[in-house]
Amino acid sequence: MSVHRYTLTAFFVFVVLTIGLEASDTFSFGFMAEPKKLDGQMFDTGSKIVAKEQWAYEVTIENRCFRDLENMEIQYTVFMKPDIPGQRMIAGRTEWKRKTGSASVKLLKYCSKFSFTTESMKLKGCHLTRGSYKNGANRWAKDALKGLWLRVFLDGKQVAEYADPNTIRTDEPWSAPVKKEEK
Repeated sequence: MSVHRYTLTAFFVFVVLTIGLEASDTFSFGFMAEPKKLDGQMFDTGSKIVAKEQWAYEVTIENRCFRDLENMEIQYTVFMKPDIPGQRMIAGRTEWKRKTGSASVKLLKYCSKFSFTTESMKLKGCHLTRGSYKNGANRWAKDALKGLWLRVFLDGKQVAEYADPNTIRTDEPWSAPVKKEEK
């Protein structure tokens, strides 16, 4: 008799776990984010070469859920590390600049992809062509994109999150995009 009791107990636990997992609560997405140069120009002032470029991320999200998804909103924050010409490296970390935004899609079918481009950020670069800084700072200075943090919402409920690099989630606070008022 004790053999049957264990079998029933094991079956009961399996059924409870299966019932507790509803299909509506499971979501699976594929994320891909690539930095993309949108515009840029360089000019020589004689003593230095200056570059001004517009960069953004090209983001693709794939629906790997076994159903179509409606009313999806993606909120994001793009991070950039400024590098100031003539400034020496200081112990600690430079404050990163950020830009927030969002994208939405009415219907994302199963196994389909949705792509969008984030708001662009202006990156500047500077290279001294002659001489050096008196304080010993590096002759090269160039801003750089440092990462992207996405949150996916369905009907106002967060269902997924992606960060590249992953450490942004622990190193930086989340900034939701500011809603623009319509006039």
